[in-house]
Amino acid sequence: MSRQVPAFRYALLAAAGILPFLALPPLCALLPAPALQAATFAFVYPLCPALSALVPFRMARRGAPPILAWPWPLLGYLLLPLHGMRPELAVGLLSALVAIAGATLGGELRARDERRSARRAKRRKKKR
Repeated sequence: MSRQVPAFRYALLAAAGILPFLALPPLCALLPAPALQAATFAFVYPLCPALSALVPFRMARRGAPPILAWPWPLLGYLLLPLHGMRPELAVGLLSALVAIAGATLGGELRARDERRSARRAKRRKKKR
């Protein structure tokens, strides 16, 4: 059975952080004006922090260094002005803080699991 290349996994997770920002705004543009404002509000405010928490956490948990994992959802957030949206700076800063915290937490949990498995391997060796 072949193993996936880790870089390919990281690219998929990074794409999961960026693609919603590329795909959803043109789809929201098809809506009438009142629904467009509601969809924009529902898209930008909850999705930015949610993706900023999940994507860096999963990337760091899978082995990416946290310093490389946190900016991916923010790159998608920076693409919103290309679609004519004007996201607020506060949402971007909140998303950056959430992304840094998520990447750090994922890296710490990965390191803890690695240390725990190394200790278990040593104990198993001593028992034999």
